[in-house]
Amino acid sequence: MTERVWVLLFVLLCNSPFVMSEALPTPNFITGTKPYKSIKSWVRIYIVGSRDHLLPIVWVSPQKFKKEDPELLVVMSKDEYDSFTALLKVNECATSVDKHIDYRSLAVSEYSGGKESEICMISRTSACDYLTKIRSLPSISWTEEKVMPFRALSVEMGCEAPD
Repeated sequence: MTERVWVLLFVLLCNSPFVMSEALPTPNFITGTKPYKSIKSWVRIYIVGSRDHLLPIVWVSPQKFKKEDPELLVVMSKDEYDSFTALLKVNECATSVDKHIDYRSLAVSEYSGGKESEICMISRTSACDYLTKIRSLPSISWTEEKVMPFRALSVEMGCEAPD
């Protein structure tokens, strides 16, 4: 083959869908599979501690991205997301990260500005109030699709009975 053909094949290969700019994320069914870096901001809420089955992992973001079971994605408008993250920062949860893991505790982390930070670890008893506060934010247009992931966390934390 001529040099021109090799160059053409190289250019085609580099522009093919098989060449990706980011490596595929490694699945993690405990804390969730982090989205690609193209997702600029997200909050992850998941259960740590004792488990005998897969527990829900809730992601909240103003951007949509693909998630696999047991991960649940809540997509909010930019204004709703800002209101949601403001609650995280003013709530008592944001004042300290308690590393003590109860039978089941709730972990909350945020990714923004290219950095991930652990916001808090909430005991099982405090988690029920925390999840209720989230679901009662008046600035969020709560649909069944948005409520269901938080309800799934509430059920697994023992805050409410399953349907």
